[in-house]
Amino acid sequence: MIKKGPEDNGFHCGIWSTAMIAELIWLKFEVRYNLNYLSSLMKKLGFSYQKARFVTDRQEEEKYELERKTWLEETLPAIMEKAVEEKSVVLFGSGSRYFCESLFWASQPKQAAKT
Repeated sequence: MIKKGPEDNGFHCGIWSTAMIAELIWLKFEVRYNLNYLSSLMKKLGFSYQKARFVTDRQEEEKYELERKTWLEETLPAIMEKAVEEKSVVLFGSGSRYFCESLFWASQPKQAAKT
């Protein structure tokens, strides 16, 4: 089930978090695991906790940097100012049940045998 990935198991995120795996186990087997124990179990099963690496498909780096600067210096302050005026709060989130973290579970690569 884990090797198929979260999307094949009904989740909206493409990478596994420990909380998602615990939820999957509960949904399939009605068994609850402590997240700390589940992490050690995942290691014993040959999975490792890995850090995602951001890879961009941007071709125009200068245009991106200009748009980012404009957003940070003009758009975001305008949003925050309007929120203050309206006595509102600004929330940033992924919009999904589980936030896609930058750390995730994946199969460990096979090590070459030492001779």
